[in-house]
Amino acid sequence: GLPTVLFFQYGYFDEYDYWAGTVSLVIFAFLETLLFTWIFGMNRGWEELNRGADIKIPSAYKWIMKYVTPVLLFLVLIAAFVTPQGNDWNAAISG
Repeated sequence: GLPTVLFFQYGYFDEYDYWAGTVSLVIFAFLETLLFTWIFGMNRGWEELNRGADIKIPSAYKWIMKYVTPVLLFLVLIAAFVTPQGNDWNAAISG
């Protein structure tokens, strides 16, 4: 954190924020989802989520957690690396 304080005027904080808040956050969420659903096992994980719960989680979330969430997180990760020039999304989509 010391370089951030010493070189704040040169934009180091923005660089840290991008890598920690955008890229690392999505990568770790993607890995956590894969570990929970595919390696730990969705059925074992589902039992753990519902054990002792007063309100059971609808079973539709099994499919969402296993398939939809990793795909969306992967798309967000790709979008973090592929940005239009000047971060002008309106011009990139309309052009």
